Amino acid sequence: MLGIFSSFDKHKAKANLKICQSRIGLMKNKTIQLVEKTKNDIGIVMRANKIEQAKVKVEILLREEMLIEAYETLGCLSELLLARFSMVETEKACPLELKEIICSLIWASHRVDIQELKTLKQDLTNKYGSGLSAEAEKDGQKLTVAIATLESGTGDIVSAEMERRAPKCVRESLVRLLSYRIPSPELVCGRLNKLAEEMKLEGWEMLVPPRPPSPVQLTPEEEQQISEFPVPPGGAPGRQSGGYPGGPP
Repeated sequence: MLGIFSSFDKHKAKANLKICQSRIGLMKNKTIQLVEKTKNDIGIVMRANKIEQAKVKVEILLREEMLIEAYETLGCLSELLLARFSMVETEKACPLELKEIICSLIWASHRVDIQELKTLKQDLTNKYGSGLSAEAEKDGQKLTVAIATLESGTGDIVSAEMERRAPKCVRESLVRLLSYRIPSPELVCGRLNKLAEEMKLEGWEMLVPPRPPSPVQLTPEEEQQISEFPVPPGGAPGRQSGGYPGGPP
């Protein structure tokens, strides 16, 4: 395995982790600025009554807002890892207390534009071997598919819910934030209406989204089957509307 034959330099790894933490903060601030610019752009097309253009730009806005939340999560995870780095230095195997933190950072490394996070992934792979990186990718992919199935309401809902509840080494909230899914018309229209309120746009007619599909109805047997499956620590959050945390504003 990689962890046996590759060199792990604890001093370089710790220094890179500190740089990574700073870079995450910079990217978060940069994205906050992008959000303000996107809101201004949306205001311009809304005042020109270009509704379809406004809807497209709102999708961009929602993605940027999710990215800010993802950077906040990554910042917390990197801060925790730095605070507990002595465990990385002294223990040969990945400590259970750090596994979710490490796997979540590894999984996110190729989903955000932060080179230092990719370097950190390599440092951690050198320390613990390629098997941990493979486990993080596999668990992240399983969560992504399960979440998409539950939110779409199509496919094997029972199996998807059981898969979501099954123990994973990657944090579910981070997977939700970094897995792109097209927002629902209800969410897009609701966000535009809220922006119109915030901007005090005169003459804005509230958008009424198309009627959402009926929620998936589980049979009593399916409900029983899911209820018997163990819930992971922290509880089981409900389905999110339109693929974005929190649902329509």
